[in-house]
Amino acid sequence: MLGVRKAVSDMDFCINIKKIVAIEAVNPVINLDGHQERSFSKAELPKLADLKPMQRRRLSPFAKLAMYCALEVTKHENQPLVSVFSSRHGDLHKTSTMLHDLALEEDISPTAFSLSVHNAVSGLFTIFTQNTQASTTVSAGKDTFFMALVEAYIRLKTGKHEQVLLVHSDQVLPSPYSQYADELQVDHAVALILTKDNFVGQRLSIKKYNNISVTSDDSLTELPQAVSFYRWLSDMTKPQELDMVANQWKINRLNNE
Repeated sequence: MLGVRKAVSDMDFCINIKKIVAIEAVNPVINLDGHQERSFSKAELPKLADLKPMQRRRLSPFAKLAMYCALEVTKHENQPLVSVFSSRHGDLHKTSTMLHDLALEEDISPTAFSLSVHNAVSGLFTIFTQNTQASTTVSAGKDTFFMALVEAYIRLKTGKHEQVLLVHSDQVLPSPYSQYADELQVDHAVALILTKDNFVGQRLSIKKYNNISVTSDDSLTELPQAVSFYRWLSDMTKPQELDMVANQWKINRLNNE
């Protein structure tokens, strides 16, 4: 990694994570472009036994990853939470299939289309759990996960909510798009509950820098933000600080106060 210069923070805030749940594929395969990726087989996807069969049938692999984490992290919550869902690419496998059908001048399913939009999973979650609280969906390129954290933090700072649910999910890019990958492709989802209570869970300081200049030749081995974040947070043997130079973020564990 080359060309790093002194940075100045242009975003600095603290969050409290009450609970976190994650799932990620770990078995590497080599795709058609010769790059490593990690994806779940159909048998490895979450079973979602708590949902009705009709509900499970509506879920794509992408939706199952997000739904599993969302349901697990909220399992023992006493009331519905306002939520932030995020994904860099959304259900791109479903979208890619529909685009292929359109190219062949075939009709596309209205149901498939309705479930392919970026906020489809958040909508399904609110329906399945009868959660009438507001929900926002975020997409912001490689910064999607941390921008979702910013959105959740803003929700808490309004003073209207004691807790916020954040759910992030992404899949390996479909083969027609794998040539455009700029980070390691991993099927994954992360869900966490942020709270205003400074005495609950893990308190973190998060900083965003605006003038780091980085030249890197290892982008295709770089983990997605959410995966790096979860691995660091869940392993207390890791350093106190997570420094994501390529993404210009710095995260520190703080003492609860």
